[in-house]
Amino acid sequence: MNNVEKQKALRIKKNLDFLWECTREMNAYFQIIQNIIKNKSLNTDLIAISPTFYQYTYNALILATFSEVSRIYDRKSNTNFFKFLENCKENRELLLKMNEENLKEVGGSFDFGITVSSEYIDENLDCIDQRLWEFEITFKHLKTQRDRIYAHNESKSFDTIKTIIEKNSNILSDMRALITFTTETLEWLYNVIAQKHCSRLPINIDDLDNTLIVLKSVFTSR
Repeated sequence: MNNVEKQKALRIKKNLDFLWECTREMNAYFQIIQNIIKNKSLNTDLIAISPTFYQYTYNALILATFSEVSRIYDRKSNTNFFKFLENCKENRELLLKMNEENLKEVGGSFDFGITVSSEYIDENLDCIDQRLWEFEITFKHLKTQRDRIYAHNESKSFDTIKTIIEKNSNILSDMRALITFTTETLEWLYNVIAQKHCSRLPINIDDLDNTLIVLKSVFTSR
């Protein structure tokens, strides 16, 4: 790679790292949201010990997830998913060169089970581009619901969020679909240009489940 290509490659990698950190945050928030919802059904008596805590935690995590979704998918933000993928499409050959540079660094082989070629990159980027249009509609829907939460009540109370989600049952499924698509796309790009796997979630993200198991055993032993 020449100096110009090296600068472009560095920018792509930097933006990829930034978007991955945002996506990892989304995964963590949404995992805890799902854990709270699950345990409200499975461990109702234990959740009822500290209902206000779980209500406000749920409230904060919904807003935090909305915030990360907006940061990644808002076309007005400096580093957004649309702009990043457009940059990748414009530099398809550079992605291949980044892959080849990494191959040289590790002695010419990777244990990822894929052979990266121009055709492989083109096919996947075209597929991602087709799906991205669908998810832009999903993002616009989520943004509308987020704006409703903020406009409805300045305190952004738990009851307000709960009501809006109950009236729009696809909010959580839309969040899940958008997060999954973003995660899988960025993972693929890491495999192509950096040849590495990244952890989607922090260690011990299921601490709530483990805590409630311990709490249940304490109550059972009494």
